[in-house]
Amino acid sequence: MTATRWIIPVWATTGPPNGAPTYALGKIGQALSFDGFDDYVEIDSVTASITSDDITLAGWVNTADTGSVYWFSCNGPAGSTANVVLFGILGGQAAIYDTSAAEGHSSTLVNDSEWHHLAYSRSGSTGSVYVDGTLENTHTANFTFTDPGNRWSIGQEWDDTTASNFLAGTLDDVRIYDYGLSYAEVAGLAGRTLPFDKPFGD
Repeated sequence: MTATRWIIPVWATTGPPNGAPTYALGKIGQALSFDGFDDYVEIDSVTASITSDDITLAGWVNTADTGSVYWFSCNGPAGSTANVVLFGILGGQAAIYDTSAAEGHSSTLVNDSEWHHLAYSRSGSTGSVYVDGTLENTHTANFTFTDPGNRWSIGQEWDDTTASNFLAGTLDDVRIYDYGLSYAEVAGLAGRTLPFDKPFGD
């Protein structure tokens, strides 16, 4: 099973930074800090590596932002107002915005100025939202990656041709996998090494 992976220290080779994100102390070595006004990173080049609608979006996030922010986004082509899938923090909760609505809100508040590992994994029609390696919610996933003109970015999402919903916070070890990671794999990314209970059959 192949995996596509991008980590913050190599973003310079993945896409150009916009605004002036800065390096900061991260959860794992260095991280990127975003000012919440105009900082983001384009990663449109990932489109060619996305082979199906199954995907995993994951990273360490540290923020106190109280607004609606999207730290991971896939929007439609330039000139389109379409949202494909956005992973963000809404009202302090991790949530996925699937095409036209926010779904899968976490029970844990993650805008407390502490590091939290946030992950979204889709396998088939089931999308799962994880916080710190724990499954917190699921939803029926409907988005599709059918348009090669989709725009991908870290730290904001597109409103037509206008960058918007910027993150004020720090990101580390951000990854995209071109398949849905299992509960155990997500827990491993979050650094969970001790046994834990999970639903039977997962």
